[in-house]
Parts: sequence; C-alpha cells; structure tokens
Amino acid sequence: MIQAQELSKRYGSKTVVDRVSFTVQPGQVTGFLGPNGAGKSTTMRMILGLATPTSGSVQVNGAPFTSSSHPLTEVGALLEARSVHKSLTARAHLRSMAAAGHLPASRVDAVLQLTGLWSVQHKKVGGFSLGMGQRLGIATALLGDPQVLILDEPVNGLDPEGVAWVRQLARQQAAEGKTVFISSHLMSEMSQTADHLIIIGRGRIMADAPIAEFLADGREQTLVRAGDLEALMRALAASGVELVREDAMTLRVVGPTSQQIGQRALEAGIALSELRPLSRTLEDAYLELTRTAVEYESTTAAPMTAGK
Repeated sequence: MIQAQELSKRYGSKTVVDRVSFTVQPGQVTGFLGPNGAGKSTTMRMILGLATPTSGSVQVNGAPFTSSSHPLTEVGALLEARSVHKSLTARAHLRSMAAAGHLPASRVDAVLQLTGLWSVQHKKVGGFSLGMGQRLGIATALLGDPQVLILDEPVNGLDPEGVAWVRQLARQQAAEGKTVFISSHLMSEMSQTADHLIIIGRGRIMADAPIAEFLADGREQTLVRAGDLEALMRALAASGVELVREDAMTLRVVGPTSQQIGQRALEAGIALSELRPLSRTLEDAYLELTRTAVEYESTTAAPMTAGK
C-alpha cells in the first residue's frame, strides 16, 4: 500500500506537487494519469525517496521507503529505463543488482525469462532498442519479487505484443495481492489495465475513483446524421448543449439524450439517417477533465457551442 498525506514539492517558486493525498490499495492496478508537467514523475520520485517532499509525507506499507532494510523485495520501480550502464550486458546488470540486494542468482534467470530477454542476456545494453530497454527496466523492477510495483510509462517503445504483455503482467501482479501503480499516456491501454484511477493536473489531484465510476460521471454524447445539418443545429441549439460538426452530414451532440434529440428533430420536421449514443471512452473523460490543466496547449479548430 502507498499512502500520501498533504504531499508537496516546490522547486524555488514553482510548486510541482501541491498538497496531494491519496492511497494506492493492494490487489488492484491503479493508473496514475495527468498531462505533461502535472507532477506524476515527481510524485513517484518522492514515494521512492529520490526527491524530498517540501511538506507532507508518503509511506509504503506503513513506513517511509527510505527506512526499508530490504528495498528490492518491498518496492520494484521503473522510472528511467535508460539509466543502465551501456557497457553492461543485461545479465551482468541484473546480477549486480541481485548481489546488491542479497537476492538469489535464480531470480536473474527468472526475470530474464519472464521479460523475454533470455535470448539477448549477453548483449550489451548500449545496443538495446527502446523496447528492449523497457523490458530490462521492468526485469529490474521485478527482480526482488516486490510487494509494491511502481512503473512510470512502462509501455513506452514496446510493440503491440509487449504492450499486451505489460497489461497482463500488471493484472497478474495485482491478482497476487500486490500494489501496482502505473503511469501512462496511452488511454486505450489504461482503460483495459487499471481498476482505479488517480488523475493529477498542475500538481493537484483532480480525480481519485474506480475507473467505472470515473467513466460514468459525464454528459451524454450522441452521433447524429441528417441531410440538413444546419437546420438540425438550429433545432438543437440551447444552453448547455455542445454541437461538434464531424463532417458535412454528421454532428456529435453533447448534453441531451438521444431520445431528446430525436424528439426535437421530429418537431422540426428533420429526417435523421443515424442517431447513435456514443460510449464515453477514458480518453474523452480524461480530456474533458484535464482541459484546463495542460501546461502546453495545442490549438485546434474550436467546437461550435450552441447558445453562445
């Protein structure tokens, strides 16, 4: 279990993490999401004792991680996959880590096989691809068979098979009763992996809820197709209704239900060729929540909002 209480980190005048409190429970995969610069990596570094909190505290299994006498068996972490010395082979790196942590040599063989690195165990890390480097970082995190697993962007650089493998690994670790804490920018993958979400923006917690609950908390979205889209937009125009034109005949309507949309179209004498409720994806919900919390905002065509 990971418990943060009023955790803050400032660098000079800049507050990177601002009084965050959360609990990462064992037995489930907790996704840690947020825009670039939101404070995710800094929070993870404070959990591991690699950054000192300005205020507040964070504990792993009831105590600061820096006080652990057996750190590799308590927490496995992937923060910087490329931090391994390039002249070492995969096996040599893992053997040195195992020796430092007083772990049996058999664990090296186990994680090499588990992560798919057995065939390249004697290859120097400097010749590894990004995906292979990620696998070695995960192998290092798993070396002590830890009770807590912290992975920062673990699928970065992995092919589809590797991404699916990380998903299965995370869920297997959680099923064994371990605490699994993962950050990622891949919303589609996180929606298949996480049981619970913690979302941070500009250093503050924006959401902390089971993923099903988070996805259910939003406005209806419906895809509508009609020959006279302009007339349909006029018929649907009302305060709180958002109209996003997808193409010449298709409109995405946010706010009213599909039944309400159909009724308004009928009253206006507008024939609809399609009326389809849209499932709210994690990406939709995430972007809606963090729209005002991004540090670097791109410019796109603005949606047409009725009633303005």
